[in-house]
Amino acid sequence: MRLALRVLSILFDYPSKEFESLIREADTVLEALYAENPKIARHVEKFIRSVNGEDAEELFVSIFEMPARCSLYLHEYLLKGKEEELGRFLLELKGRYRLRGFDMDTRKELPDYLPVVLEFLSLAPDEDLRLFAKRYLAPFLPKLETCLSRKGGERYVALVKALEELVEPIVK
Repeated sequence: MRLALRVLSILFDYPSKEFESLIREADTVLEALYAENPKIARHVEKFIRSVNGEDAEELFVSIFEMPARCSLYLHEYLLKGKEEELGRFLLELKGRYRLRGFDMDTRKELPDYLPVVLEFLSLAPDEDLRLFAKRYLAPFLPKLETCLSRKGGERYVALVKALEELVEPIVK
Protein backbone atom coordinates (compact mmCIF):
# COMPACT_ATOMS: atom_id res chain seq x y z
CA MET A 1 0.00 0.00 0.00
CA ARG A 2 2.84 2.43 0.81
CA LEU A 3 4.48 1.77 -2.53
CA ALA A 4 1.18 2.38 -4.34
CA LEU A 5 0.74 5.69 -2.52
CA ARG A 6 4.22 6.83 -3.47
CA VAL A 7 3.81 5.76 -7.10
CA LEU A 8 0.44 7.52 -7.34
CA SER A 9 1.97 10.64 -5.79
CA ILE A 10 4.57 10.74 -8.55
CA LEU A 11 2.12 9.96 -11.37
CA PHE A 12 -0.44 12.56 -10.29
CA ASP A 13 2.23 15.27 -10.08
CA TYR A 14 3.66 17.39 -12.87
CA PRO A 15 5.97 15.12 -14.87
CA SER A 16 9.47 15.47 -13.44
CA LYS A 17 12.69 13.49 -13.46
CA GLU A 18 11.13 11.21 -10.85
CA PHE A 19 8.14 10.66 -13.15
CA GLU A 20 10.43 9.90 -16.11
CA SER A 21 12.46 7.49 -13.99
CA LEU A 22 9.30 5.70 -12.86
CA ILE A 23 8.14 5.36 -16.49
CA ARG A 24 11.59 4.02 -17.52
CA GLU A 25 11.50 1.50 -14.65
CA ALA A 26 7.82 0.69 -15.20
CA ASP A 27 8.29 -3.08 -15.42
CA THR A 28 10.09 -3.25 -12.07
CA VAL A 29 7.63 -0.86 -10.40
CA LEU A 30 4.62 -2.71 -11.79
CA GLU A 31 6.00 -6.07 -10.67
CA ALA A 32 6.25 -4.75 -7.11
CA LEU A 33 2.77 -3.22 -7.33
CA TYR A 34 1.26 -6.47 -8.63
CA ALA A 35 2.80 -8.27 -5.65
CA GLU A 36 1.24 -5.68 -3.31
CA ASN A 37 -2.21 -5.36 -4.92
CA PRO A 38 -3.05 -6.60 -8.45
CA LYS A 39 -6.17 -4.43 -8.83
CA ILE A 40 -4.28 -1.24 -8.08
CA ALA A 41 -1.41 -2.37 -10.29
CA ARG A 42 -3.71 -2.93 -13.29
CA HIS A 43 -5.01 0.65 -13.07
CA VAL A 44 -1.52 2.08 -12.68
CA GLU A 45 -0.29 -0.01 -15.60
CA LYS A 46 -3.14 1.28 -17.78
CA PHE A 47 -2.04 4.84 -17.10
CA ILE A 48 1.68 4.16 -17.49
CA ARG A 49 1.19 2.36 -20.81
CA SER A 50 -0.93 5.27 -22.10
CA VAL A 51 1.67 8.00 -21.60
CA ASN A 52 5.21 8.56 -22.71
CA GLY A 53 7.79 11.14 -21.78
CA GLU A 54 6.91 13.48 -24.63
CA ASP A 55 3.16 13.71 -24.13
CA ALA A 56 2.99 13.35 -20.34
CA GLU A 57 3.82 17.00 -19.74
CA GLU A 58 1.39 18.23 -22.39
CA LEU A 59 -1.37 15.98 -21.02
CA PHE A 60 -0.83 17.20 -17.46
CA VAL A 61 -0.83 20.88 -18.46
CA SER A 62 -3.93 20.51 -20.62
CA ILE A 63 -5.93 18.86 -17.82
CA PHE A 64 -4.63 20.52 -14.65
CA GLU A 65 -3.02 23.83 -15.58
CA MET A 66 -3.67 25.97 -18.63
CA PRO A 67 -6.55 26.50 -18.35
CA ALA A 68 -7.25 24.05 -15.57
CA ARG A 69 -10.13 21.76 -16.46
CA CYS A 70 -9.86 19.74 -13.26
CA SER A 71 -8.04 20.41 -10.01
CA LEU A 72 -5.71 18.31 -7.91
CA TYR A 73 -6.37 20.53 -4.89
CA LEU A 74 -8.74 18.83 -2.47
CA HIS A 75 -10.33 22.12 -1.39
CA GLU A 76 -11.60 22.78 -4.91
CA TYR A 77 -14.11 19.94 -4.48
CA LEU A 78 -14.43 19.57 -0.72
CA LEU A 79 -15.06 23.22 0.13
CA LYS A 80 -17.29 24.24 -2.80
CA GLY A 81 -19.44 27.04 -1.44
CA LYS A 82 -17.47 27.18 1.84
CA GLU A 83 -14.35 29.02 0.72
CA GLU A 84 -14.24 30.92 4.02
CA GLU A 85 -13.07 27.62 5.58
CA LEU A 86 -10.02 27.33 3.29
CA GLY A 87 -7.51 28.80 5.76
CA ARG A 88 -8.58 26.47 8.57
CA PHE A 89 -8.59 23.50 6.17
CA LEU A 90 -5.04 24.17 4.95
CA LEU A 91 -3.75 24.82 8.48
CA GLU A 92 -5.28 21.53 9.65
CA LEU A 93 -3.41 19.61 6.94
CA LYS A 94 -0.16 21.48 7.50
CA GLY A 95 -0.44 20.87 11.25
CA ARG A 96 -0.92 17.12 10.68
CA TYR A 97 2.17 17.08 8.44
CA ARG A 98 4.22 18.99 11.00
CA LEU A 99 3.04 16.65 13.81
CA ARG A 100 4.49 13.69 11.87
CA GLY A 101 7.70 15.48 10.90
CA PHE A 102 6.75 15.71 7.24
CA ASP A 103 8.69 18.63 5.79
CA MET A 104 6.60 20.45 3.22
CA ASP A 105 7.56 23.62 1.39
CA THR A 106 4.31 25.59 1.17
CA ARG A 107 6.02 28.13 -1.06
CA LYS A 108 5.85 25.50 -3.81
CA GLU A 109 2.47 23.88 -3.17
CA LEU A 110 -0.55 24.10 -0.91
CA PRO A 111 -0.84 21.29 1.63
CA ASP A 112 -3.99 19.92 -0.04
CA TYR A 113 -2.33 19.23 -3.41
CA LEU A 114 -3.11 15.56 -4.07
CA PRO A 115 0.49 14.46 -4.81
CA VAL A 116 1.63 16.07 -1.52
CA VAL A 117 -1.18 14.34 0.41
CA LEU A 118 -0.26 10.97 -1.15
CA GLU A 119 3.45 11.42 -0.47
CA PHE A 120 2.66 12.21 3.17
CA LEU A 121 0.40 9.15 3.45
CA SER A 122 3.10 6.91 1.98
CA LEU A 123 5.20 7.77 5.05
CA ALA A 124 2.53 8.38 7.71
CA PRO A 125 1.22 5.98 10.36
CA ASP A 126 -1.90 3.93 9.63
CA GLU A 127 -4.06 6.20 11.80
CA ASP A 128 -3.31 9.14 9.49
CA LEU A 129 -4.03 7.00 6.46
CA ARG A 130 -7.44 6.06 7.90
CA LEU A 131 -8.24 9.67 8.84
CA PHE A 132 -7.23 11.09 5.46
CA ALA A 133 -8.95 8.29 3.53
CA LYS A 134 -12.25 8.89 5.33
CA ARG A 135 -12.20 12.65 5.72
CA TYR A 136 -10.53 13.79 2.52
CA LEU A 137 -9.90 11.17 -0.14
CA ALA A 138 -13.20 9.24 -0.12
CA PRO A 139 -15.30 12.39 -0.71
CA PHE A 140 -12.76 13.92 -3.13
CA LEU A 141 -12.09 11.02 -5.52
CA PRO A 142 -15.57 10.62 -7.07
CA LYS A 143 -15.66 14.36 -7.79
CA LEU A 144 -12.22 14.28 -9.40
CA GLU A 145 -13.17 11.21 -11.44
CA THR A 146 -16.34 12.90 -12.71
CA CYS A 147 -14.40 16.00 -13.71
CA LEU A 148 -11.71 13.99 -15.51
CA SER A 149 -14.29 11.89 -17.35
CA ARG A 150 -16.18 14.96 -18.53
CA LYS A 151 -13.22 17.17 -19.43
CA GLY A 152 -10.84 14.98 -21.42
CA GLY A 153 -8.76 13.50 -18.62
CA GLU A 154 -9.77 9.88 -19.20
CA ARG A 155 -6.20 8.60 -18.89
CA TYR A 156 -5.99 10.00 -15.36
CA VAL A 157 -9.20 8.19 -14.42
CA ALA A 158 -7.12 5.00 -14.21
CA LEU A 159 -5.08 6.61 -11.41
CA VAL A 160 -8.22 7.72 -9.60
CA LYS A 161 -9.55 4.16 -9.82
CA ALA A 162 -6.26 2.85 -8.39
CA LEU A 163 -6.57 5.26 -5.49
CA GLU A 164 -10.22 4.30 -4.97
CA GLU A 165 -9.14 0.64 -4.75
CA LEU A 166 -6.67 1.63 -2.06
CA VAL A 167 -9.09 3.83 -0.09
CA GLU A 168 -12.20 1.63 -0.25
CA PRO A 169 -11.13 -1.08 2.22
CA ILE A 170 -9.86 1.59 4.63
CA VAL A 171 -13.13 3.49 4.83
CA LYS A 172 -15.34 0.40 5.25
